[in-house]
Amino acid sequence: MSLLTAPRMRSERSRHDRHLSPDAVREYEDVLERARTSGSRESLPNIYPWHSAVAVDQLMKLANERQADGAKQTVRLLTGSCPDFVYGRDAFKEFSKFVDDGGRLKILAWTKSLDAVRPKLTSLADDHPDQVEVRVSNRDDLNDQIPHFLLVEDGAYRYEVPHAAVDASTCSDFEPEVPAKISFNDEDNGRGLREFFDELWGAMEP
Repeated sequence: MSLLTAPRMRSERSRHDRHLSPDAVREYEDVLERARTSGSRESLPNIYPWHSAVAVDQLMKLANERQADGAKQTVRLLTGSCPDFVYGRDAFKEFSKFVDDGGRLKILAWTKSLDAVRPKLTSLADDHPDQVEVRVSNRDDLNDQIPHFLLVEDGAYRYEVPHAAVDASTCSDFEPEVPAKISFNDEDNGRGLREFFDELWGAMEP
């Protein structure tokens, strides 16, 4: 599978200007929503944590739309610290609806331990043990080889290039910067991500 990288968003403000405007958020939301609803095959860039939060929200909206149409979905998440800054905000409502409606969520955390963080997202396993599974690698090496991604079935995903471990407590709108891409309709790369995830998943203890 080829390495996915992302250029900087041309509409973004200077990295020295750390004020996030509502207009910038709405603009990015609109771009991703159009891609989601049109079934676009385009890959869209994602760099900042606030980008990530919007992207995850849109991907889970897609998963919920598909389930509303009668197609049960599986969402696979390979993450480091599963930061609440990304997964515990607006997207958490979409995740909750997803599992309430019968979707399956598999979370693989590539980290030594989630005990100190206890991400909000993993709490869904407490109420939905048959649908939400969480596995932890109990190691945090090989970060330069293990990409993080959220995959909806086979064709919709957000994919980050491999990067150093991130302290979830330090996330902000603009830090850390991690090049990534989002696609709502790319089964070629999506199948590769599913195979990669499932191989790692099978090697981890429940």
